[in-house]
Amino acid sequence: MKDNTQRDSIVEAIGLSRRFGKCYAVKEASFVVHAGEVFGFLGEQGAGKTTLLGLLLGLLWPTAGMVRIFGEAVTPGHTAPLRHVGSTIGMPSLLSPFSVRDHFLLLAHLYPDIAQTRIDELLELVGLQQDAHQKVRYLSAAQKQRLLFGLALFHSPKLLILDEPTLYLESAGKQEFRQLLQRLARQGITIILGGHLPQEMARLCDRIAMLQKGHIVAQGTISELQQKGLLPISDFEEG
Repeated sequence: MKDNTQRDSIVEAIGLSRRFGKCYAVKEASFVVHAGEVFGFLGEQGAGKTTLLGLLLGLLWPTAGMVRIFGEAVTPGHTAPLRHVGSTIGMPSLLSPFSVRDHFLLLAHLYPDIAQTRIDELLELVGLQQDAHQKVRYLSAAQKQRLLFGLALFHSPKLLILDEPTLYLESAGKQEFRQLLQRLARQGITIILGGHLPQEMARLCDRIAMLQKGHIVAQGTISELQQKGLLPISDFEEG
């Protein structure tokens, strides 16, 4: 595990809440994510993970509390820090008639300063080089997930926010993805994940915040949460 004591804070949430009508999807969530860390939100469906990630991305605005990214408060009037964030959440639907490469070419129009060699680099990185000319309508769910991840990396973000990133990947693909996340973290990229499978999240993350009904009920390293009896040790045995 990484030592966070001397590392910069990339994301800081203070008392973050989001209410829909009379119901809170997220309530009084506070946490810090450090540079080069893989930090996960673990919870069942409806626990508030996607809402919380949406708040970090500015897709939703909090009812109360605040978010700082790269040391700057993110508000409707100040979203500049989000330019350095890549995400697979809230992205436009993939375009069925277009190929994998076409999607990168469309994105390249938004970033004219990025060399098009970046496209081939990312196709290889996410394992889609053999499918570059395949139309999206013919891709499997796992291939689409790989494509979305590659698009999120296009502008070399400093922070990645991903929801259920291994949901459709086969066993070998999950192992490959874990190694890729570790490599990106070593390069200084900070990564935030949402997921519902304890075993998978434990293998991906340095630290986890556990969500129940919109509340963070515990957070810490895997070993810390195990020692408190909040995560069964058997869930994390390699099989």
